[in-house]
Amino acid sequence: MAFIGLVLCLLECQNKRSAELVALSMLKTVGHTARAHMLCGFSLSYDESNRKRMCSYLSKALSLDPTLSQPRLLLAKSYGNNDDYDKAIEILEAGVSLASSRGSLSVRNALADALRIVGRRKDAMELYTETLRLDPDSSQALIGLQEVEATGDTQHWSPVDSMGEYEFDLPVAGGDN
Repeated sequence: MAFIGLVLCLLECQNKRSAELVALSMLKTVGHTARAHMLCGFSLSYDESNRKRMCSYLSKALSLDPTLSQPRLLLAKSYGNNDDYDKAIEILEAGVSLASSRGSLSVRNALADALRIVGRRKDAMELYTETLRLDPDSSQALIGLQEVEATGDTQHWSPVDSMGEYEFDLPVAGGDN
């Protein structure tokens, strides 16, 4: 857990290279786990020049544990920021299809946001409505639904923002991941 706190602290202090080195140390220390790869990807997410490496780490994290929402959301955001909404939608749809996906409401909302942006308003409305059935207090789904109903062409989309703070639930030493 110390690795996570240190990486987050270093990123907050704008010390990106040190954050990356600490994340890589975690990878070597705890092994090639999904969450270690996720932390490496996260440590690279603050610099667009590292996008390819970031995507590689996040993709590896998802291949090791497809139920993780954080790498899925960050990877989708990266594609969305580069106007590759089809790829972002593909990544998010895979997450929604996993019934046991942790953070699945955030993934659903991010997918609905992406669908709204590409003009698939009906699909977006269905996802927002479904999310509200699962979580009536989901302000993001409510806002998204209102935006679709009002205009349908709002370009606000940020899966990472929508998931709130990163919740790195890395196991303690001896855990399974």
